[in-house]
Amino acid sequence: MAAALRSPTWSRARPVSSLMPSRVQNRAATKSSKSTRTPIAASTKISRHGPMPASWFAGTAFPTIASAARERCSPIGRTQSKPIAIGSVTRRSAGSGSDIPNQARPPRPDGRCARPGPPVRDTSTGGNIPGLRSSEEQTSGVKYDRPPGKRGSVTEAPSPPQGRRTVMPPCGGSAAFSREEKMTTLSIRSLLLTCAASCLACAATAEEYPYALPFNAGNEFSQLGVEWAESVAEATDGAVTFTPDFNGGLVSIPEALDAVGSGVVPSAMAVVSAMSGVVPSFAFIEMGGGMPTDTPPTEEAMTTIFPDIENLLDAQDVKALWIIPAFGGGLACRDGFIKTIDDWAGKKIRAAGRWQAKQVEALGGSPVALPASDIYTALQNGTVDCSLTVPTIFLASSMYEVAPYFSGYELTGNALITIVGKDIWDDLTDEQRETVDSLSAEMTVTGTKHLREINEAALEEVETTAKLYRVTPEDRERLARAWDPVFEELAAGISDDAGKSLIQKLSELRQ
Repeated sequence: MAAALRSPTWSRARPVSSLMPSRVQNRAATKSSKSTRTPIAASTKISRHGPMPASWFAGTAFPTIASAARERCSPIGRTQSKPIAIGSVTRRSAGSGSDIPNQARPPRPDGRCARPGPPVRDTSTGGNIPGLRSSEEQTSGVKYDRPPGKRGSVTEAPSPPQGRRTVMPPCGGSAAFSREEKMTTLSIRSLLLTCAASCLACAATAEEYPYALPFNAGNEFSQLGVEWAESVAEATDGAVTFTPDFNGGLVSIPEALDAVGSGVVPSAMAVVSAMSGVVPSFAFIEMGGGMPTDTPPTEEAMTTIFPDIENLLDAQDVKALWIIPAFGGGLACRDGFIKTIDDWAGKKIRAAGRWQAKQVEALGGSPVALPASDIYTALQNGTVDCSLTVPTIFLASSMYEVAPYFSGYELTGNALITIVGKDIWDDLTDEQRETVDSLSAEMTVTGTKHLREINEAALEEVETTAKLYRVTPEDRERLARAWDPVFEELAAGISDDAGKSLIQKLSELRQ
C-alpha cells in the first residue's frame, strides 16, 4: 500500500518563498540548521513589497498594527485613552500618560505672537483652518486684527512655505479656535487614524499558509484536503487560510516532515510510510493490515490512536491535525489471482519499505523495491509478477493494462496525516486553534468513511474494467495470523513511551 501513496515524481521541490506569508518567510529563514534556506539579515524585514529596514518596521508600522490588533480589528470606541488639555478644552487621546496643558507661545511687545507663521491650509477645501498656524519664521508681515490671546482673523498671509511644518496654536492662554471646531477637528483626525490602524491590523492578522498535497487535484486524498482547507477558511472568516498546492510542488513526499518541522513549508499532507524512518512506530501503520477495517471500524481506531500520533509528531516540531487511511489493499498481478497465502510463494512482488518487504518474505515471496513511477513498466516487462496497491491507484495509473488480475484482500494500511509547523500553530489564537482542532477531528471521521465508500466504488469499477477476486474472510484471517511475527518483531524494537503506547493500541486492534 505504501506504493499507492508515493508520489509519481521524486524531484526536489521548488522554492516556496513567493507563496509564503512574510512572517513565515522570516521564521523559515532563521530556523534551525535543518532548513536549507539562507538566513535573512536581522536588520531587514520582509514585506509584500520587498525588504525594508527593521527600524522602519519597529518604529512606524509595528506600533500601529500591534495597537490595533489588540483591539481585535474593532473600528473605534474601545481604545483606552487619557486626557490631553488644549487651551480650555480637554480631549482624550490614546496612549498619553497624563493631562498635558497647552503650551501657549508668549506675546511680543507689539502685540504679535513671537515668530508667527502662515495659517495652515485645509487641503480638502482649499481654505485655512481658523487660527491654526505653523511655527516657521515668515517675513512677509502677517497681520492680526485682534489683541494677544483673542481669536481673530488673518487679513494678509503669504503662500505656505514648502517643507514640513510643525503645527502650533497661536500665542496667548487659549487655543485659536472654538470648542466645537476643536472637537470636530480632533474627532475626525482620531477617527481616520483609528480606522487606518484597524484596517492595517485586520490585514496583518489574516494569514494564508501554503498546504502541500502529494497528489493531483483529482485524487481522493487531495479532495479531502481541499474540503478541510475550505471549511477552516469559512469557520475563521478567512483569518486562517490553508492554500492547497498539488502534486508535491512545494515539497516531495520523503521531505515533507522535515520541511514542515523546520519551517520551510507551513503545512502538508504527509505520508506515514515516508515518516517511519524518523518515527519507527509508524511502520506498524505502514504495513498491510496494520489498521482494522471493520472490527472496530477504521474511523474509531483512528480516533483511538490519534493522541499517540500527536505526541510522536510533537517531538518533530509539528502539530498533527487529522489522519486518513488507505483502504482496499490487494495485489495487482500479470498472470493470475493470489487467492490464498500459499499463492504468494515464489512470486516477485513490488513492496515499499523494509517492513512490507518482510511481510512478503514471511509468505515465501521475493520482495522487489521500486519507485512508484516504475511499477507499470516493471509489470509490463515482467521484472515483477505483482505489486501491492489499492483499487483507486490501480485504476488511475491504468495498471490494469499490464496487470489485469486484482486480488482484493481489503487490507487497511498506510495513512496520510495533515501536519502544520509548531510555530505556525502557536501563532494562532486560542479560538482559532480550537476551531481548527474541531474541524480536523471531524475530518478524521468523515474523511475515513468517505474513503471507504470510494474504495467500494473503485472495486466495482475494477470488476468491470479488469478482473477482480475478493479474498474470503477466512483467507484474510489466515494472512493476518501469518503476519503476526512481523508485527511482533517491529514492536520489540520500539523503545520510546509514545511509540510503545501506539504499538500496544494497534496490536490490540488487530486481534
